[in-house]
Amino acid sequence: MKHGPGSYIYKNKTRYTGNWKLSTKCGQGFMSFLSGDSYQGEWKNNEKHGRGVYTYATGSVYDGFWDNSFKNGKGTFEYHHGDVYQGDYVMNQKNGSGHYVYGNGDCYVGDWERDLKHGTGTYWYQGKKMNKKGDCYSGNWQNGQKHGFGVYIISDGSYFEGHWISNIEQGEYVNVASRNWAQKIIPIMPEKPNSESFGRLLELGARSQSNENGNEVDGDEFLIMNDDR
Repeated sequence: MKHGPGSYIYKNKTRYTGNWKLSTKCGQGFMSFLSGDSYQGEWKNNEKHGRGVYTYATGSVYDGFWDNSFKNGKGTFEYHHGDVYQGDYVMNQKNGSGHYVYGNGDCYVGDWERDLKHGTGTYWYQGKKMNKKGDCYSGNWQNGQKHGFGVYIISDGSYFEGHWISNIEQGEYVNVASRNWAQKIIPIMPEKPNSESFGRLLELGARSQSNENGNEVDGDEFLIMNDDR
């Protein structure tokens, strides 16, 4: 019976080094996979559970909370192509409140549901695509699209304030030369998510997660074994 700290090599060359409890991975441990992925963090009943860092062979990294091997709770995902997401996860999907910065500098802060912008949120355009650099939209979203009431402010001061249907504004923009023009202030775009901002998130989430984390177990050490099942 595996109990306490030790290493185990499986037939498929996956290797686990860490703590065990009654032959199950429980507590802190590191697992490397044949794919090149790896996980360092907490385990419970052989599942990633609690706080942990999953590094993909592609270079992407997820640092956050897990529940039965699903990303669940607060987390930061740094994608290999330059995007960064920091916020809530439910069953491996962005769900709840989150901050997403794209590789081109675009930024979204707001609600998510099933990996899509859904609810209320603000999107800052920073890339050069479609000459939208400096523009900002703040309002309602549905299934990843502007939908409902929202305000789109163009960098030159023109704006549209009203209803949207599937990313299409239902009306005309008001430019600075219009008699009914009123100044709209673009909110300040937050900085790119980092370890400090994640620390603030963890202050909110760690207490509820810590009670469910597996505890390390004392015991005799054992040698590396091959999986002969």
